[in-house]
Amino acid sequence: MKTLVTKSFATFIVLFFAVVAMAQPADSLKITYDANKSGANCQPLGANKIYMHSGVGIGGANDVWESVVGNWGQDDGVGEMSPTGNTDEWTITIHIWDYYGVDHDSTLTNIGMVFRNEDGSMEGKSDSCSDIFVRGLATGNLTVENADGTPFAGVTVSFLGVGIEDIASSFSSISAFPNPVKNVTNIRYITTENIDNLQITVMDALGREIATLYNGSQTAGMHTVRWDASNVNSGIYFYNFSNGSSIITKKLLVIK
Repeated sequence: MKTLVTKSFATFIVLFFAVVAMAQPADSLKITYDANKSGANCQPLGANKIYMHSGVGIGGANDVWESVVGNWGQDDGVGEMSPTGNTDEWTITIHIWDYYGVDHDSTLTNIGMVFRNEDGSMEGKSDSCSDIFVRGLATGNLTVENADGTPFAGVTVSFLGVGIEDIASSFSSISAFPNPVKNVTNIRYITTENIDNLQITVMDALGREIATLYNGSQTAGMHTVRWDASNVNSGIYFYNFSNGSSIITKKLLVIK
């Protein structure tokens, strides 16, 4: 009887933590902005660059703009988005806690955001030309809303870590050495099967892609790519393995 109780309790603990783990959203958030769908008087159409100016809430359900990222009117790369290839459509991927500079134990609630061109002369806002809100960070049930709570179609968001097991099952090992990095690090990985579309990239803590290390099909076996970090500043970076639908993210620390 004692053995049965112990096993039952152990099973309960495993299931409990499995449920908790499933309820936690991933930390990589992809944000795509279509300027054509902003309010009629706040569409930055034809911009050479688009920046996301945003803030996150770390308190109650209605909190937002508590930790803000972006320097309005400055072409400094902070919050800069990348073109998707579609006209006036832009995207950025951020590691939420690091991007907003908040403790990883914090519960994040909502993101408030507006968009602009590089000098701030054009703005991208909601249907009513006000702030745009991403809600549901804590639960993973993301919605994008106008200030009045109605849906806003100009922004789409998704956690890239959802479905992470799809690509994770294709690897038996991923590691970087040395880590921390001073100049160059070698990223070694072992694939258990062929991967048709593998992309390995490096991003900084602000979600900016700074290097593409591999892009193409990959055969099963052991492989190594090198990242030359001699031209970047000290700080936290991330290397990502993606197959286009899911992503594995690992951390690198650069110390000069």
